[in-house]
Amino acid sequence: MVKASDQNLVDCNFDSKYGKNLNFTKIKPKNSIHLGNWGCNGGTMATALGFINSQGGISAGYDYRYQRRQNDKCHYDPEKSIGVVTNYTQIESGNETALLYALAEVGPIAIAIDAGQPTLHNYKSGVYDDPKCTDLPNHAGKK
Repeated sequence: MVKASDQNLVDCNFDSKYGKNLNFTKIKPKNSIHLGNWGCNGGTMATALGFINSQGGISAGYDYRYQRRQNDKCHYDPEKSIGVVTNYTQIESGNETALLYALAEVGPIAIAIDAGQPTLHNYKSGVYDDPKCTDLPNHAGKK
């Protein structure tokens, strides 16, 4: 499975109408599509999945590399799209059986997590388990 580009979402799925109200330091990147996400300042997975179809697909991670910051221009190339989202569903929070089934039988997984715990900053692999982790997600990931 080819990894989708996180940077593509951060750079291109940005809604500037919220920028002034929330005092973001970044301006709306050129060529971005306005669907309610806020670049490096957050958003939702459902909005990101809808955005992928609105822009006609998403770049591969190796074509649109992660840069740990939001760029001021969207560099998405539709000619290099690796696919679109045809459907998605949400599973119950904390239901590991449903998560395993979805991973094995459905396809790519997007998750949300409380990324504010210092233990997560050094996470490499395996099951992440920190008793201080809350059920208030502030970061998304995919597999």
